[in-house]
Amino acid sequence: MSWSTRLVGLFPAEFRRQFGADLAEQLEADYRRAAAAGRWTGWRFAVATAWDLVLGALAERWRPSPQLDPGGAGERKGGATMLDGWKGDLRLALRSLLSVPRLGASREWW
Repeated sequence: MSWSTRLVGLFPAEFRRQFGADLAEQLEADYRRAAAAGRWTGWRFAVATAWDLVLGALAERWRPSPQLDPGGAGERKGGATMLDGWKGDLRLALRSLLSVPRLGASREWW
């Protein structure tokens, strides 16, 4: 068992099931690239990545992030899609822009 697989094992089971294999594979590829640049670079990468994964695993266990539903194409739990989130963000941005006094005059153009 590689170091990356062991560290990914710290994450909750649902997270590992959805992202574990890909995450471990990417970590191994990144480590090989860092190690090719030198022993010290590989060591620094491994330590920094290990620290980041331990903190990420603790955070994921404490407050799990919303996961993508494996059965749906981009659909999050609860039925909302990523596009729904973007629509809400764009509406908020537009309202914020229109509330700026200098841009208030441009409301008549909309």
